[in-house]
Amino acid sequence: MPIELDPETEARLRRLAEARHISSESLLRIALSQYLEREESAPGQHPSGRPWPRRTPVGGIITPV
Repeated sequence: MPIELDPETEARLRRLAEARHISSESLLRIALSQYLEREESAPGQHPSGRPWPRRTPVGGIITPV
């Protein structure tokens, strides 16, 4: 699945990948995997496994899609 990045983010990704001597695709896979692990194990997770609804500054509820 291709991911479109803005030019600044793409340049940052390439610079970091070059500094780490890995491909930008590998760096994206690592980052995505770490993000998913962190989010899936985050405290405050709803018993269903979905995040709790967030409140807006005026008190409304934003439910995850």
